Amino acid sequence: MQSLKTQNSKLKTQNSQQKTGFLALIALLHHLRSLVPFLYEAATNHDIYPPFGRSPERRINAA
Repeated sequence: MQSLKTQNSKLKTQNSQQKTGFLALIALLHHLRSLVPFLYEAATNHDIYPPFGRSPERRINAA
């Protein structure tokens, strides 16, 4: 009987750890989703965020 109680408590601990990990993953994905508008703006609006690898002066001279 004691081993069943021990096994049950171990399973409960494992279950709670899995729930915690799952919630942390959901929170991380939610946080990454909030970055999407910023990344889209940085990729499309080059007046505010110049593209990497070129200075604004070189970009203006090339145009």
